[in-house]
Amino acid sequence: MNTFLKIFIILNTILVIFMAFYEIKNFKRFIFWFFIIYIFSIFGFLAYIVFGNALKFKAKQKLIIKQLKTKNYLKKIDYLKNNDTNLTNSIYKFTNKNFGSKAYTNNFIKTFLNGQDFLLDLIKEIKKAKYFINMEFYIFSDDETGKIIANELIIKSKQGVVVNIVYDAFGSKKTSNKFWEKLKDANINVYPFFPSPIKREFFNFKVNYRNHRKIVIIDGQLAYTGGINLRNDHMGKSKHLKPWRDTQIKIIGSAIYPIENIFINDYLISSKQDFNEEQISFYFPKISNKNNITLQVLNSGPEKEKPAIYETYLNIINSCKKYLIIETPYFIVKSEMINAIKNAMLKGVNVKIIIPKKGDKKMVYGATLYHLKQLLNAGAKIYLYPNFIHSKVLITENVASIGTCNFDNRSFFLNFENTCLCYDKKFIFKQLSFIKNDIKNSVTLTSNKYKRLKAKNIFVILFYKIISKLL
Repeated sequence: MNTFLKIFIILNTILVIFMAFYEIKNFKRFIFWFFIIYIFSIFGFLAYIVFGNALKFKAKQKLIIKQLKTKNYLKKIDYLKNNDTNLTNSIYKFTNKNFGSKAYTNNFIKTFLNGQDFLLDLIKEIKKAKYFINMEFYIFSDDETGKIIANELIIKSKQGVVVNIVYDAFGSKKTSNKFWEKLKDANINVYPFFPSPIKREFFNFKVNYRNHRKIVIIDGQLAYTGGINLRNDHMGKSKHLKPWRDTQIKIIGSAIYPIENIFINDYLISSKQDFNEEQISFYFPKISNKNNITLQVLNSGPEKEKPAIYETYLNIINSCKKYLIIETPYFIVKSEMINAIKNAMLKGVNVKIIIPKKGDKKMVYGATLYHLKQLLNAGAKIYLYPNFIHSKVLITENVASIGTCNFDNRSFFLNFENTCLCYDKKFIFKQLSFIKNDIKNSVTLTSNKYKRLKAKNIFVILFYKIISKLL
């Protein structure tokens, strides 16, 4: 055995031992990365560091410590102490018990079904802002859409309105530094979430943990969240993905508080700051809205012990009795969730899943088709929306969930996400009417259509069929 081979084996063994400490509880993942490291050595290990391992202990601890502080911000607000709800819904009880997610009363909700309607409403509300604008987006682009919002924010900042922005370092990697500097020059506070320490995303070992949230809070009186980013294609301006169907909600009421809390946590993590009592009062003003919708805001991230949105969705699927509707651009889930949906169908639940007719990422679309095959064979109705749908919506007879979380393992286990759970029957029926219209405009995925789509994506499907046994 020559010297090079000995060094190669010794080095790989050391790397594998290091990796084993992180994967000792997951034998399948250990075997998968064992072969990757032994085949590609140091390059395989670097791939594991970036894409395979859990969030680093130090980063995780920082997130948890900051969350404990921001959680206490809500406790200090006197007018929230009487925010009691008489909800008896089993899903609410599950999420409240397991994830400490309270329900907030007296809300009004408006739904936007495309980016242009959302953008127009956002501009209108930005113009009316008097005190502060808090904004967090996975993608904040420097294209026409991003520049329109940036110019409005600069105007408000010059008028004395406090503007805070958090953007995901990976999601907004194509946005130029000049764009951010222009905002900073206007006294706008701008911070990237999990940036690379040397300004090169290739060397960012946190790149696998992305802040996928889309949140806007204005004056503590209204909030937006959902699937829409600030980029041209999300406004339906892409030649290849047009029309672009999405879902965004506008909330006026006390449910703004937990959304604001999510933003402030991400802002303080990114800016490495803390707030004093005066700042807490400033960002959590009293809301006098008298509407009657109760909302529960749920957030999840890789720093948490339990994947809150994933486990809540499992609970929703297991408890539904009549229908289950999922609208998502991607469907890549564990066999546990596929089995839960199949078991729901065995109980007589009517399952409908709406996905795009055309994917924005070939690899992800192929994986989506692979994971939907079992449900198609089991009798689920799957619809292909013309061109692209980006909504993140789940509806049953008992709850409607709208937020930032895709129906895929990345969103469930790696990303920082949030969703809103609404148990109001009128709101659920209204969302159903939107879904029915989407189905009306879609084509049903039949076995023959699936075969044609499979033929176009055969290599991706075969790839996922192989690695799904290991992951």
